[in-house]
Amino acid sequence: MVKPVRVLLVLFFAISLLAPLTRDAAAAQDPGQSQAKLATTIKNSLTTAQRSLMLKKTADASSAVSDAEAAAAELGPQFAVDPSAATDLSTAITRAKTAVANGDELDLSIARGLAWTAILRGAMAEAISAAQQGDADRALRVAVNADRLRL
Repeated sequence: MVKPVRVLLVLFFAISLLAPLTRDAAAAQDPGQSQAKLATTIKNSLTTAQRSLMLKKTADASSAVSDAEAAAAELGPQFAVDPSAATDLSTAITRAKTAVANGDELDLSIARGLAWTAILRGAMAEAISAAQQGDADRALRVAVNADRLRL
């Protein structure tokens, strides 16, 4: 009787170790989820930068823009259907960096809006392309993730 209990404990332990791995694998299989996370990181980082700049915390604002830049570098290439969205996102991030360096709160706000617009445009292009190709599942996934990103 001791052996079945021991086997169950070993199985339970193994399953508890593998559960996070399967969750990560599921997230990796849905690029829409990672795109949504990257887009949210950009949005939140630029908002943090704006708040920090308003409080005259330039170093914090610069760090937040760097976080947005890293996420944008990863997200941009995923806009294969509309590469201009990636270009516009990169341009907006560069503008945000310049705005922080100059202490220009208004221009940082404009850059944040331009970045967000580029992200939404890229997501819309991906959803429309998927629908036109008859890939309803992908179109729905992209559209739902884009809907979750609303301001």
